[in-house]
Amino acid sequence: MLISKEAEGILKELVGITSKIQFCINKMIVSDDTALELLKYYTIEKQKVSPYLLTSKDINDNEDMPCMSVYSTRLGGLKNAYKLIGINYDEYNFNVTKSILMNEYMELESKINKTPTSRDIDANYLKGIIHNCKFFLRYFGTMKNLQTVCGFELTKHGYPDKTLDEMKDDLLKISKILGRVLENYNINFLKEEKYKTYINGFSKGYKFDFVLNINNKKCFVEIFGITGNKEYDIKTAEKIQVCKDNNLLLLVIYPSLLWSSKQKEIYDVIINAVQ
Repeated sequence: MLISKEAEGILKELVGITSKIQFCINKMIVSDDTALELLKYYTIEKQKVSPYLLTSKDINDNEDMPCMSVYSTRLGGLKNAYKLIGINYDEYNFNVTKSILMNEYMELESKINKTPTSRDIDANYLKGIIHNCKFFLRYFGTMKNLQTVCGFELTKHGYPDKTLDEMKDDLLKISKILGRVLENYNINFLKEEKYKTYINGFSKGYKFDFVLNINNKKCFVEIFGITGNKEYDIKTAEKIQVCKDNNLLLLVIYPSLLWSSKQKEIYDVIINAVQ
């Protein structure tokens, strides 16, 4: 008897479901303690070929272990089952990945005979021999941390060594420096004035770092010091454009000016911007 392709597909699906059900029925029916012992045993077996812990697929594919549903319904899930045998699932796998990345990084250092920068990592990622730099930063935070734990000489190039919180702390220090300059030169200023105070209809909560009043002329100051952060870069570009569209005199200051200049030089930059 001929059947339609649709009916044939349904039959194949039913056969597949039946096979899966039969497979689970044929799997071992064990106690909770035995399920945990088997989890320990086959974790050790897997680690002869892979450093990672068992996955749900590993368990379901192993005919000598109970179905994953045993670990899910009776033991609170795979992560909790590992917790019952003294292993933090996420932390363990996280540290395994960190160890693998460290080995990759040290091998690259040996290959190029110098401490690899972020550019070196990404260049070799394109050759398919190492993970990309963003993946490394996900596990180590900064290139400085990675180079430190590997015991390498620190480089000065590549992605920022500081975390976002550290860079924000730097901006606060820089803001204080500029504030002292304004006070020492008797420049009338306000701090953290909202954009919407000066721009009709502006709804976002953006604030200027400083608003200066020099010879009855207002100058709006923003200190931009965080790089490599997509959200911050978008806000930076928007702030500059908003001021331009609303004819506000915006003085953009970068940390390099305040770190490397004397107070008189900073004052001259401000005055020249207002003239």
